[in-house]
Amino acid sequence: MKVNYSELNGCKTTSELSQKLDELMRSIKTDDPPFLSDCLVNLHQGGHHLLIELGEREKSEIGLPENQRLRWHIRVIRDQWGNPPNPGDKVERRIQKKLEKRYGNETVVVTGNELSASKADGSYEDKWVNKYYYEIDEKGCVLCGFSDAVYFLNNYGIHSVTKYSLTTKKEHSAEPVDAPNGDKLHVWYRRYEEADKEQYAKLPIIKTDPTYKKRGINAA
Repeated sequence: MKVNYSELNGCKTTSELSQKLDELMRSIKTDDPPFLSDCLVNLHQGGHHLLIELGEREKSEIGLPENQRLRWHIRVIRDQWGNPPNPGDKVERRIQKKLEKRYGNETVVVTGNELSASKADGSYEDKWVNKYYYEIDEKGCVLCGFSDAVYFLNNYGIHSVTKYSLTTKKEHSAEPVDAPNGDKLHVWYRRYEEADKEQYAKLPIIKTDPTYKKRGINAA
């Protein structure tokens, strides 16, 4: 769904903007949500307000059947080591836990020394990061809700039409790092793009190459 951001940006009063957003939200079809990449590019032209509305809608959709919730297709261009996607591969979504601990009724903020210690002993990921996984479909995409779609695009995305970067990260890391299999490889940051309803319909079925050896990943 395309949104006219000039109309949102042209609203003179808060009430006029609220009315426009209400009309927009009521016009959204479940199978054709607003194109988030455009929203992120037009944050100062009304996109920020639309993101807030979509976030509130996501909260209201909790508990609804899957076919009644807004979902976005995010196409995987490559994984972090530069490998092309294969159907059935997993995409990781990381959520930072609150850096605090509870002692009875008291909440205590985790200190920098504690975080450094957990990184040193290898327990940081288990203690302070929640991980969720999406499975790549036959067209190289994952289907996810609003918050996760924004996470993928805002942190690692490019605009599928303009190829404009949606993240402030460079294309890949400046220096190679140690991959899980011991290789020295660059980490690729720009690795996702959004596919709207029409774009997704035109995507081809991926033909996997059984002879391709993935870089940076230990063999199963």
